[in-house]
Amino acid sequence: KGILQQIDRPENIYEKPANFFAYQFLGQSNQLLAEISGQQLKIAGKFFSSNQPAPLASPAFVYLRPYHIRPLPASSIGQADFTGRIDKILFGGSTIKLHIKTENMQPPFLEAEIPPSDVSDLGLVTGKTCGFMIRQLTYFTSPQEPPILFHRYQPAP
Repeated sequence: KGILQQIDRPENIYEKPANFFAYQFLGQSNQLLAEISGQQLKIAGKFFSSNQPAPLASPAFVYLRPYHIRPLPASSIGQADFTGRIDKILFGGSTIKLHIKTENMQPPFLEAEIPPSDVSDLGLVTGKTCGFMIRQLTYFTSPQEPPILFHRYQPAP
């Protein structure tokens, strides 16, 4: 027998999954190793924050949807969450998939999905090293619990 995990519209299950099973049911994600303490997550030397505390877990696996990775213009590489070399650019209709070899993340390969216009607007080509921004990371304290979302850390002014 199966257990119904979530009843909702597909876009809501994708964006606001009830638990880990629902998260994996729709779409792909990158799995990364991170350090978590309280409301902060550290990955590749960068900090991300959440509005709710997470149990101490270090190291921990966090999940990153491909569309939550954004390439930055060359002039903004200093503001990047991570840098990486573009190994492949794959046309997929309304999205372009980038296979990225990272320089300071575990595991060292990520997949990103971007609008086709970003390829020409940012001059993205295979073999180019670029800076990338992470919009959101997802962490599950257990497979049955809802996720804890982490966003870029913004220190108080």
